[in-house]
Amino acid sequence: MRTEDSAHTIGRNRTVLATSVLQGTAQLAGYPFCYLAVYANGRPRMGVLLAAAEELRRWGWELVNVVGAGEIGLHAVLYRAPAPGAERPHPPGTGAAVPPPVDTV
Repeated sequence: MRTEDSAHTIGRNRTVLATSVLQGTAQLAGYPFCYLAVYANGRPRMGVLLAAAEELRRWGWELVNVVGAGEIGLHAVLYRAPAPGAERPHPPGTGAAVPPPVDTV
C-alpha cells in the first residue's frame, strides 16, 4: 500500500487521492471526521475527481465544493453526516470525546 493510501495519512491530512479511491486502495474505514478533501492531479483531473466523488457517494459522502489549485490539481470537499448518536471526534488537545448534542426542544 502506498503511504498516501494509509488510514493514518488520510486521517492526519484529511485528504485522499482520487485515483486511490477509484482503485480501492484508500483506507477510509474508521475515518472519524465529517469532511474529507479528495484531490486529483494530472489529466483529466475533473473526470477523475468527479468519478471518485460518485464512488464515495455510495458510502454516504456528499460533494460540497470543487476548488482548483492552478496547475497543481483540483480538490473536492465532501461531507458525511455522523451516525445518529455517535460521538464526535476528540477536539484537538483534549483527549476526550465530545458527547452528541442534546435536543432541548
